[in-house]
Amino acid sequence: MDLSRFKLLLPLKAEFVSVARLTGSGIANRAGFDFDAIEDIKVVLSEVCNSLINDNENRNEKDSGDRNGSESDYSGNGNGNGSASGDREMAVEPQNKDITLIIDFTVSNDSLTVDFAVDSPGTWTPSINTDDEDEYGLMIAQILMDEFEVNPRDGCVVSMVKYIAEIE
Repeated sequence: MDLSRFKLLLPLKAEFVSVARLTGSGIANRAGFDFDAIEDIKVVLSEVCNSLINDNENRNEKDSGDRNGSESDYSGNGNGNGSASGDREMAVEPQNKDITLIIDFTVSNDSLTVDFAVDSPGTWTPSINTDDEDEYGLMIAQILMDEFEVNPRDGCVVSMVKYIAEIE
């Protein structure tokens, strides 16, 4: 498989973690990963998404008032159209300037790279918490992925790589 990129844009909300897992699973399956590797990728996708959601919720609890006080209204934009270079973008776009989770999947001949970023309308800078629950999740992620970095570069919160195992 030649280099392919898929970008998934989702509201940073718990109800969309399953969309990230399903998308990652489909991309990993198409790239040629075996069942166990696909399950590893899904677990780590959940752990990173949940850690970012927890960080955002903790930030909201520290704020003096409720940010918007109502449920968000979303419209789907998942037509899968991309640029001529083969990139694909799938999105569920918030209608009211909610925080957007950006998951960038890059498939090469021997690996899947997943980069997480957050687009926030305010001044929030996302971080991966080091409390007991998130620390446990990060340890799982480091064990299950071949490469796993927190805050590897500007604009990217987490970057992870899983290599396709050669079948002998």
